[in-house]
This record gives sequence, structure tokens and C-alpha cells, in this order.
Amino acid sequence: MRMPKKLEGLAPRRKAAGMTQAQLAEAIGVERAALGMWEIGASWPSARILPALADTLLCTIDELYEAPEETDCHASAAALARNERTAPEAGE
Repeated sequence: MRMPKKLEGLAPRRKAAGMTQAQLAEAIGVERAALGMWEIGASWPSARILPALADTLLCTIDELYEAPEETDCHASAAALARNERTAPEAGE
């Protein structure tokens, strides 16, 4: 298996989730600039960050390394949480 030059699936999955770099960075507790560097392959996240990225984007760590097929990306937990906060409560 070849080592990818960057996390091929990160930017497409973030965008499909409707998140900005700043929103995803805040959700996983890193600086926006770091996330941008990971997306372009200028640096790599530490291994301890990968599970948080995958959990937030509702994908596997392996999928972060792969370019997604068309639009097989999932919505992020953060995007789902935003929708839940704006949905009316039952009985309203």
C-alpha cells in the first residue's frame, strides 16, 4: 500500500458535512491553520487526533486517507447537532 501525500478524504468529507475548516477544527480541538495544513498535505495530524476526525465526520480513519467516491460522504455529528438544536421540541 502506498502512503498518501495527504489525507485525501478529509476536505471532501468536511465539505460534504457542511463544515468550514474553523468549525471542524473547533470540534476536534485544534487550530484552523493546522487543519488547513493537513488538507493540503503540508503536515499530518498526530495519531491521537485521527479518531476525533473520523468520529466527527462519521467515517473511518481509513476513509480519511481515501478520496471519496462521488458523494459517499456522511454528515458530521457537529452538523447533526446544529440541526437538532434548531428543530422544534416535540409538543411545540
